[in-house]
Amino acid sequence: MQPISPADREKIHVVRDNITPHSIVENFLLENQISDPLGYLHAQAYYQRKWMPIWYYVHKLQMSVDGLVEDLRGLNACMPSSRDAIVHRLRGTQSAYKLYTGKPKAMLAGILTGELNVPKSDVDLSAFANALHGLPNDFEKIAEVRPIVLECLKRDTEEKWRTQIYRAACRVDEIIHHQRSTSRSK
Repeated sequence: MQPISPADREKIHVVRDNITPHSIVENFLLENQISDPLGYLHAQAYYQRKWMPIWYYVHKLQMSVDGLVEDLRGLNACMPSSRDAIVHRLRGTQSAYKLYTGKPKAMLAGILTGELNVPKSDVDLSAFANALHGLPNDFEKIAEVRPIVLECLKRDTEEKWRTQIYRAACRVDEIIHHQRSTSRSK
């Protein structure tokens, strides 16, 4: 290490960000402005969780999907399966869309007819999040779902249903941002 001159110190700007899975999801849900959208995509290659929003961050970049895929493939990620999951989602070969049976199916039917409310009981948060995975691409009230997913995330204080809620956030992200982002890619 060498000391930095006072003139050099003014030029250097060190940024230390801890981009956690929670911050990736929360910043999407709150529509926060972020300074390094590529960093949010890169961070996902280093976590086991594969269901975190990507399209919100892709939309903020001036890169094509092909360019992003190439960039991600160049990472020496400690979680190659997570990096590959992002690539599959960017390529359109994997989606957060999933239909369930039972309670989630009944809740989805209610959501599609206008019953957009966070469940009263925390026990139903998992089923509700799973129901959101089945939202169709043309769901017109998608803007109303974002704050509901945020409320589910806040209520999951013991992180029992985090995986289902994160995937629900991914589904919302796909519906809101996917079309705009992929139109630039090809």
